Amino acid sequence: MVKLSEVKNYYEKKEVLINAILDKFLPVTEDKRLYTMFACQIPIEMDFWEVYLELEATFFKWLGEKLHINISLKENQEKFKLVSRTINGLLFTQNIFRDPDVFQDNKEMFKKFFEPLVDDILSIC
Repeated sequence: MVKLSEVKNYYEKKEVLINAILDKFLPVTEDKRLYTMFACQIPIEMDFWEVYLELEATFFKWLGEKLHINISLKENQEKFKLVSRTINGLLFTQNIFRDPDVFQDNKEMFKKFFEPLVDDILSIC
């Protein structure tokens, strides 16, 4: 994501964002398994939901600043939320099941999957 500040070209930004998304959920790590356990508590504990929303808002603000997007607009927040929740869903799935190669072996398919979502976000830059 540091590279995002350095690139100006639309297609380079798109590539950086898609690669950052893939880097977020494809590798299975102990930290991600711990995060998955945290997220499983969200429906049960309101405090966990509040912490999640704070983390998400902080990230949205940071990403909005990097992309020069007004994150205070509800429609922009909704676009960010869709991508964020999709990434989280994939991250959870990747870390729950014991065959991570299913995801890692299909990296190119995931790139295609995320292209329209990233295009939608970059359209508001």
